[in-house]
Amino acid sequence: MRIFQSGPRAGFTLLELLVVVLILGILVAIAVPNYRRSLERTRVAESRTLLRAIYDSRERGAMERNYDSYSAIPVASRFGFNKLDITVKGAFSGTNNTQLTTANFRYDMSSTPLTATAIRGDYTGARVSYNGQQFTCTNGTSGEARKACTVWGASKWNER
Repeated sequence: MRIFQSGPRAGFTLLELLVVVLILGILVAIAVPNYRRSLERTRVAESRTLLRAIYDSRERGAMERNYDSYSAIPVASRFGFNKLDITVKGAFSGTNNTQLTTANFRYDMSSTPLTATAIRGDYTGARVSYNGQQFTCTNGTSGEARKACTVWGASKWNER
């Protein structure tokens, strides 16, 4: 009992195989950039969510210490990530632990507005900032980082 039939047309020609490989190559060329773009948008969406949570927690901490806002606290008395009422994963550094480094971004709590700077990938150096009302995107210095705000969809970030 034979599974495959034999005869003059038993297999694929080289031309048919080349056409299939060409079609697969075109599909991959379209899919990979779109996948990378969506991955970057996911990373920056995660940073925006964390920025908002950090900002809110920072302001709650200031109110608990009888200040109107975090920026009203004297610089020497400001608290860091380790004193927030939320759990954030990453490595703390800076004066009073005011910097947090995660896999994709470095967050700086001492700055006003609160900022997250990309530290990996093509868009290293690009920044996302949050002032409590609106997110902004600042292009980095490298050629690829200059595209970050466009790739991240920053034109749609009106949070007011």
